Amino acid sequence: MKRREFLKTGAAVLATRLGAGVAQPKTPPPDPAAMVPTYLRCESSVDPLGIDSTLPRLSWILKPVRPGDRSLKQSAYRILAASSPAGLKAEKGDLWDTGRILSSQSIQIPYGGKQLVSKQSVWWKVKIWDQAGRASSWSSPASWSMGLLQQADWTGQWIGVNGGEEMPEEFQGAGWISDGATEPRALWFRQWFDIASENPSSDALLTALGSGTIAVFVNGTKVNSTSDKLPPSYIAQDVSASMRPGRNVIAVKVEPGSTFTAFLGGITLDLADGQIMHIQTNEEWRVSATEEANWEKPEFDEASWKRSTARGGLSIADFLKAGERTRLPARMLRREFRLAGSPAKATAYIAGLGYYELYINGSKAGDDVLAPALSDYDKRVFYRTHDVTEDRKSTRLNSSH
Repeated sequence: MKRREFLKTGAAVLATRLGAGVAQPKTPPPDPAAMVPTYLRCESSVDPLGIDSTLPRLSWILKPVRPGDRSLKQSAYRILAASSPAGLKAEKGDLWDTGRILSSQSIQIPYGGKQLVSKQSVWWKVKIWDQAGRASSWSSPASWSMGLLQQADWTGQWIGVNGGEEMPEEFQGAGWISDGATEPRALWFRQWFDIASENPSSDALLTALGSGTIAVFVNGTKVNSTSDKLPPSYIAQDVSASMRPGRNVIAVKVEPGSTFTAFLGGITLDLADGQIMHIQTNEEWRVSATEEANWEKPEFDEASWKRSTARGGLSIADFLKAGERTRLPARMLRREFRLAGSPAKATAYIAGLGYYELYINGSKAGDDVLAPALSDYDKRVFYRTHDVTEDRKSTRLNSSH
């Protein structure tokens, strides 16, 4: 082989070998979706605690990648739900993996995975495909926890503090009054009082309890009960609008009870100077066993009526069942305990017949006020769930109240 031919052949081999090492052009990655899912919610709440529904509904909001884009639409979604944050990060939906679902729905999607149990925590995320079939990245993770789903899950006992039942605050200082007769019959009562014009009333609460059905008038205006849950023998009502400077009159008709007729109550007024005025039933009230024309009117003259007679031996509980009073004194409950170590998680479930506030080691649990929501306690009692992990300290005395 001649030298020229050798060089030409060697150059060709070298070029071939060099060409084998040149990077080949790669297929570009697909364009991401024009939207990303954000603001993940479970039962319309962000990371809620204590969900009671075994099929909670999931929702999210679609955010454009490029603000100002129009005509965007979700064409499909995929939800992953896992029993741990690590499992969710590894894209292991051990509780639920929907796969790619062709749907534009992004609100109120019922959970459809493994059956959930009381106190269980769930972590989840979602990705979507846009109108062009392009997939988004996964959303930020979200979570929810299950509440106490079975009656048997409530292992605590109802607790409280005895006291306040026999004479609620609004009846303190008042006395039962009658006309002294032993047989039951309808009675009419009247009492007047003055409010100084220079020291008017800002608030006035009327509370009245009779042995039978009662009708109450303040300055000639009938006072109606605002609750059909209370018996007709009991009225508790704000009568601030009926108060006026000068003379004011309370007039009450009491239907007979089974064996006698009696009445208890009055009006509590907050005066402008900060003082409290109590107009309560006592022997100064006037009573009649006969109904007279315009007896309830402020201008009626009750001078011919006799003074009332104190009626002893009666109890509030004889006429009101538990829960039928306007309010009872607040109960302060406290428990101290020690922990052997730092707990991985601490959750408090609180149900109360009335509003409550929970404190752990001096810190208020949650930022709720007026919780839980009011309900008909004979049918339903609401409860709240609190994550109090950060409020628990190991190897020290803890307190809750």
